[in-house]
Amino acid sequence: MKHSFSERRLATQIKRLVGIGFVVLFVLLITVVSIALLYLKQSNKQLEQVVGSQNVKSALAAAMDDALNQRRNSLHILLVMRDPFQRDEQWQRFNQAASDYLVSREMFGAQDLSPVERDALAKLDRLTLRAQSFQQRVLELARTDHDDEAIEELFDRARPAQEDVIRAIRFLNELQRSGAAKALRDTTQANRDALLAMLLITALAVTLSLLAAALVMRRVNRQALNLEAEKRKYQSLFDGNMDAALVWEEKRLLACNGAARELFGIPADAPLGDITMRQLAPQLQADGRVSLALYREWLEELEEKDPQRFEWEHCRLDGATFPAEVMLSCVKTEEYRLLQMMVRDLSHRKEAEARIQYLAQYDALTDLPNQRLFRDRTDTLITAAERVGGKLAVGLLDLDHFKQINDSLGHRQGDALLRIVAERLRPLLDRGDVLARMGGDEFLLLLEDADSLDHIGKRCDELLGEVAKPVELDGHQLEITASLGISLYPHDADNGEELIKRADIAMYRAKQTGGGNCRLFTESMNAEVYRHLVIKNSLQRSLDAGHFFLTYQPKMAIGNGQLVGMEALVRWRHDTLGAISPTEFIPIAEENNFICELSEWIFMSAARQAKVWNDAGFVDLRISVNLSVIQLHQPGLVKSIGEILLLTQLPPHLLEFEITESVTLEGEDHALDGLRDLKALGVQLSIDDFGTGYSSLSYLKKYPVDTLKIDKSFMDDIPQDPERCALARAIIQLAHSLGYEVVAEGVETAEQLAFLRREGCFAIQGFLLSPALKEDEFGRFLAGYAPSPEYPLKVAQGEAIH
Repeated sequence: MKHSFSERRLATQIKRLVGIGFVVLFVLLITVVSIALLYLKQSNKQLEQVVGSQNVKSALAAAMDDALNQRRNSLHILLVMRDPFQRDEQWQRFNQAASDYLVSREMFGAQDLSPVERDALAKLDRLTLRAQSFQQRVLELARTDHDDEAIEELFDRARPAQEDVIRAIRFLNELQRSGAAKALRDTTQANRDALLAMLLITALAVTLSLLAAALVMRRVNRQALNLEAEKRKYQSLFDGNMDAALVWEEKRLLACNGAARELFGIPADAPLGDITMRQLAPQLQADGRVSLALYREWLEELEEKDPQRFEWEHCRLDGATFPAEVMLSCVKTEEYRLLQMMVRDLSHRKEAEARIQYLAQYDALTDLPNQRLFRDRTDTLITAAERVGGKLAVGLLDLDHFKQINDSLGHRQGDALLRIVAERLRPLLDRGDVLARMGGDEFLLLLEDADSLDHIGKRCDELLGEVAKPVELDGHQLEITASLGISLYPHDADNGEELIKRADIAMYRAKQTGGGNCRLFTESMNAEVYRHLVIKNSLQRSLDAGHFFLTYQPKMAIGNGQLVGMEALVRWRHDTLGAISPTEFIPIAEENNFICELSEWIFMSAARQAKVWNDAGFVDLRISVNLSVIQLHQPGLVKSIGEILLLTQLPPHLLEFEITESVTLEGEDHALDGLRDLKALGVQLSIDDFGTGYSSLSYLKKYPVDTLKIDKSFMDDIPQDPERCALARAIIQLAHSLGYEVVAEGVETAEQLAFLRREGCFAIQGFLLSPALKEDEFGRFLAGYAPSPEYPLKVAQGEAIH
């Protein structure tokens, strides 16, 4: 840019200030010179008046001197003349001289006299009167006897008086001459003083003017320095701006920063003046309007409102276009008009907006429509189906045991599996069908052709069969299944949201039946969902209200009939639903993470009651409680159990935690660390329902357990079923080889007891010995128990009373 607005403004200010300074200095000098000239003129006028006055006085004094001399001479002549005619003539001269003296005297006295002059004139009058009196006497003497000697004597006497008069007149003349000289000297001195004052005032004026000029120049220099600093600052901001900045003067490009060169592709050596707005804008904008016409409209609006911000298509010098945000402002003076343009490339933002718009409707992992878009399309198809009386099917598909795959192989492989499932399902869709990802491992289906249940069933079998095909991930061969729930429009609901809810209910029922299958929604499922919701919402309230309680089922050593412990089992009597089985509310508690709070209450209640019975003399009774897999993964479990043991003062070896084999599937290393920490407290550990899980026996020795509990399912049909007998025998032998105790649960017959005794099982638990008893009932059981290996047989024969 040749001249910035600030530089031009500063130059204008400097010219204005310098011009004002010269005008002020010139006016000041003219004023001083005029005052000095007026003063000199007035001084000269006064001098002329003084000198003129003194000259008049000197002339009058000289006239008086001449008149007196004439009178004295005439008197001498009168005295020596004898001719009467001549004496008359001389007498006239004498009188004329006397008259001239009086006239001169009167004129002199009328002048502006100083005190010294008035005194001198008064003295002259006295001396003149004296001299005239002598002259009068001489005249009288001369008229009488003409005695020359007497006259001469009188003249001699009158001569001093005459001389005094002459001296007085001369004194007056001297006064006039000295007064005139003094006036001349005073006036000259005054003129010198005036000239000196004029020179001093002029010097002062020049000094003040120079000082003012110096101050002005200092201010101008300061402004110039500030302007230069401001220029550097704004130049730095201009050059370092991330947005493209351009400055136009009329149609010429004056300046642009590096960002503008990079954005528009302007070479570093390209002359800016050759670049026009036409080169930086396509002929037409995205909306079809002419670029230059639109640009001119914005320039006209700058006259009324400033600045203008707008979006439009820009063009690089190579012809490539891009969306941009432009802020246009105008700087106007009387001399020029500059247009400042800030341009920001919106390409990335537009792409991000398009991406955001896409992500708002599609799933980023599978590129399937998301739940929001699925609902919109469902509502659209429902509206269309309502007009023609059509039917729709909404399905919710959920992968079975997907969490185990995520935990064992990692989330990256889990995401890969979800993409594979999406790719498998997509080709099976008919035109008009919709496949979407609801979230997690759940997929939504919308089947447009749903007039026949047989057709829907075939479609569902195809989908589930495709999902069930083996998958290889990271070297692992996986066989996965899915559960699918279906709801129908308009049979089950008339809107998308309710259809999805009912499909979810049906899918949950499919999972309850083992997974890998499809279920259609029925109204009876609604009742189950309602019951599930009531149970879920009542857990915390019932725990606070004391609706949960513990029952205790004893364990007996087969060899000697001694009671070795009891298992604490939680029970719930709901205020409206009545008794609810643990098999129903425990999974719900685990789903909502309420199991941790419930288990903590069970641990505390069981340990406190075991301490009571221990203090009552039953010192070897070990109380067992179930430990949820979820709670095993809680970081504060060991600390919480330690606090319970500390509060209840129960010996740690009398507290036993029963865990299921599923622990080995829920993060082996973490579970192993948790069990070791529990074991460090001194508590006992047992594996409950052994043989029903999926753990490898090779990992069994790693876990610090003390007891294996044979599940009740292995006791059924013993000893009649040889296979079950073989399985139970194998578990007992395995436990013995590993050094574990074996407890068989669910023992209900004498034949089962006899089999377990022959195989070397350590203890039994089941209805043959006693069902689970409430606290007071179990207290009475302990009080009436007589240790005997045959005690369970007596119970079976009715000889023992619980």
